[in-house]
Amino acid sequence: MAPRPQGSHLTIVLVLATAAFAASALLSGMLRRYALTHSLLDVPNERSLYSIPTPRGAGLAIVLVFLGGLAALWALGLTPTRLFMALAGGAAMVAAAGWWDDREGMPAGVRLAVHAAAAVWALPRTPTGSRSSTRSDWYGRTRRLTDSMPLSCGYRSYTVRE
Repeated sequence: MAPRPQGSHLTIVLVLATAAFAASALLSGMLRRYALTHSLLDVPNERSLYSIPTPRGAGLAIVLVFLGGLAALWALGLTPTRLFMALAGGAAMVAAAGWWDDREGMPAGVRLAVHAAAAVWALPRTPTGSRSSTRSDWYGRTRRLTDSMPLSCGYRSYTVRE
């Protein structure tokens, strides 16, 4: 279990969380308007969870805020450089592919390849207790990496469009 932030660290975390919430709401609204004015709409089909056309691309706002918050934590010395590099590089690759897919469309195989490349980038950079490449070391890194990914990422990324 991670240590609880105390004193000034708790204040920093609360300020960053509040700023992240506000920035996410603001950027999501801006990207929603952009999607509506540029007809970036996801039209529902029989497999959809919604019944009306839905603007696409607002997930980019969440990623940008995540990367900004991660950069702030790294700049303040609260995130190790290796973890920063792993998360920022992997998130940027997946976000770029998602934005491209929302704008132009992207085959599922290409999305899968980008996600795999992001994992290949991030996995060796995740912090570990040793530098060995034993099976247990790679297993632990893979578990830490996959445990931190939201389930919706996999669901959205690998659905096949008609």
